[in-house]
Amino acid sequence: MVLNYECVRDVLLYLEAQDYFIPTDSGVVEYCPVCIEQICSDLPDYGESDVFYTLFNLGQAGYIDTTMLDSDNGIMDIRVNYITFQGHEFLSKIKDNGHWSSVKKGLSVVRDCSLSAIGAIAQGITGALIDSYIKAKR
Repeated sequence: MVLNYECVRDVLLYLEAQDYFIPTDSGVVEYCPVCIEQICSDLPDYGESDVFYTLFNLGQAGYIDTTMLDSDNGIMDIRVNYITFQGHEFLSKIKDNGHWSSVKKGLSVVRDCSLSAIGAIAQGITGALIDSYIKAKR
């Protein structure tokens, strides 16, 4: 199965907008993971298999923390507990629409749509922008 990098970005943007820890009136913070059904419902442009595969890979990469509920025939449910610090760092590099457009162009040139390639291209773009800014300020 091919990892859909548009789905990766949209899922991370969606997850970033969620409230995982909600304070109650009594001062206790309740923990509220996000289930795959809710993600699929709120991101109807992607099929459940694309969302599942994205969550599975983001979890393996350490970008999100998940809980998988097993059934006799496989995985019954995935719950996203939160985005990790590493996941927030990755998302910050692809969040901006202009950066994302440049990353996609780079992906088409290198023909590598892996998470590490996305991160490397995004890091290169960020580095080039920082260098340009520093040179302009001199």
